[in-house]
Amino acid sequence: MDNHLELYREDELIYYNNGRWVYPLFDLENYIIKNDLSVDTLFLKDKIAGRAAAHLMVYIGIKKVHIGLISRVGLEVFKKNSVNITYDTLVDRIKCRTETLLEGVENSKEAYKILKQRAGLFSGIEISCKSLTCGYQRDVVLDKIDLNIKEGGTLLFLGENGEGKSTFLRTIANLQDKISGEVVFYKKGEQIKVKKGDIGFLNQNPDTRKMPILVREIMDVTASLLGLKGEEKKYQIEISLRRTGALKFLDKHYYELSGGEKQRVNLARLICQRAGIFILDEPAANLDKKGRDILVSLLKDIHDREMPTIIVSSHNKEFIDDLGWEKLYVKGGNIGA
Repeated sequence: MDNHLELYREDELIYYNNGRWVYPLFDLENYIIKNDLSVDTLFLKDKIAGRAAAHLMVYIGIKKVHIGLISRVGLEVFKKNSVNITYDTLVDRIKCRTETLLEGVENSKEAYKILKQRAGLFSGIEISCKSLTCGYQRDVVLDKIDLNIKEGGTLLFLGENGEGKSTFLRTIANLQDKISGEVVFYKKGEQIKVKKGDIGFLNQNPDTRKMPILVREIMDVTASLLGLKGEEKKYQIEISLRRTGALKFLDKHYYELSGGEKQRVNLARLICQRAGIFILDEPAANLDKKGRDILVSLLKDIHDREMPTIIVSSHNKEFIDDLGWEKLYVKGGNIGA
């Protein structure tokens, strides 16, 4: 083969990549999503594959591969996951620190997360609240909150209406002034100043005003604010909408969409703006069971693949249980597990 990595549909070469390490496989994942390809029709060739590459191919969903040189443990990963595998040369192991890093990792989803973090492709930002007091002028709603949410972490922020959930979330998102204390952000252990687009906030109710604006225009504005232009902007918009199943709404008016469809578009917008923090205030409030189930699936998939830090407020027990994330409760001006 002429390239390090080649993807075929039937006998046609449709994608190749000569990048290093596992980056070509992450690029391949985006290519498959962008072009809405059925993995059942694909055949992947790679010059070399060990444990890491095997886990990534499995997670992406590749069913048929040919490897030039493969390690025994890589072969085991393929066979365990029923991948149709052929190869030229089998070796005991491939000398690579990544192979050691993944020792003991059996789950391809977990391996994917580890490798994406190692590649620096995750988007999560750590949030640290220090003696944070929230409210309106001198009207204290939450008092002296100390809370840390790790980068790429998830948190369900629970409580009845009027307890201060929205006030707290808006304060973290820099949409409302704090009374005292501080909110500090970190990336890879270093304190950062969040910039435009780093925090994505979804209101409790998607805007229902009959604004004559297309989904395409909403996404275009989002991408333009990040300075994206031309093909890069088009690519980022399309892949973001595909990730949430909202591409079919591209030329529809936003106000014509249902609540669940608007949530798909709004989540795509946060992906498009490459937000490191997703803050969702009662996102399931106006959804039926089917809509809630879809939202749960979307949030889990976004967290698995993009790895942002996600905070969700809700008082819907079924929605909370289905997400299954760490919970904190707010009551009487205090927060606790």
